[in-house]
Amino acid sequence: MAKYFINKSVHLCFTADCAIFLDLRSDRYISLDSNSTDVLRRLLIGSDSDSSAESPLASELMREGLLTTDRRLGVPFSPIVSVRPPTALLPEHHHWDPPRCSALDLLKLIVAYIAVRISLCRGVLYATARATRRNARIDGVTSHTRVSTHTSRECQLLQIFFQLRPLLFPSRDECLLNSLVLSEFFAMHALRSQIIFAVKTSPFFAHCWVQRNGFVLNSRPELLGSLMPIMIVE
Repeated sequence: MAKYFINKSVHLCFTADCAIFLDLRSDRYISLDSNSTDVLRRLLIGSDSDSSAESPLASELMREGLLTTDRRLGVPFSPIVSVRPPTALLPEHHHWDPPRCSALDLLKLIVAYIAVRISLCRGVLYATARATRRNARIDGVTSHTRVSTHTSRECQLLQIFFQLRPLLFPSRDECLLNSLVLSEFFAMHALRSQIIFAVKTSPFFAHCWVQRNGFVLNSRPELLGSLMPIMIVE
C-alpha cells in the first residue's frame, strides 16, 4: 500500500466526527464525512488492511491536490498540540485609558496594512508564508530570552492597534485581515507572534487569532475552547 503525505500547502485536523482540510492555494476548507475520515486515517498511517475502499478516496484527494505519494511534495501528518490560550493580553473587563498615539504609530499601522493587503492579493498561501519568513528574520536579529509574561510595551502596542485600526478597516468578519495586520504591526516593533487558524463543526465555523507568549491578543479566549487548531503560522 502506498504511503500518503499531506501536500505542503495543505493543513489537516480531525474533529470528533470528521476531517477538515485547509487548502491554502485555493483558500478553502474541505470536510470529509465520518466514513471517509476513517479511511483517511488508515491512508495516513499506512494501514495494511484491505485498500479496496481506500483507492477511490485516495485518488480523489490526490486529484484535489490534498494528498500526495511524493515525499518531496508533502509532509507526514502531525496533529497540532493544543494551543488554547489561558487568558487575553487585555481582558475585556479590564479598563484602560485610550493610548496616546503618535503619527509614527499611525504610519507603521498603515504600512503594515498595505503590506498585508498586497500579500493577500497574491493569495493566503503567500501571505502566511510571508509572515513565517518575517518571524524568521525577527529570530535572526533578537537574541533575548522570551518569557511567558507580558510586558507593558506589548499592552501599549495592542491598545494603539485597537485605537487606530478602525481608521483603516472594521474588525467584524475580518479575522484574517485583522490577525495578519496585527502580527505585522507587532513585527515592525521586533515582537514575534503566532497566528492560529482553527475550526469547528456542527455548524462549521473557521476563525483565526494572534497569540504571543501564550496570551491571545485579538479574540476572547472563552470563545476558542470549542475550536480545533488546523494551522499555526509562526
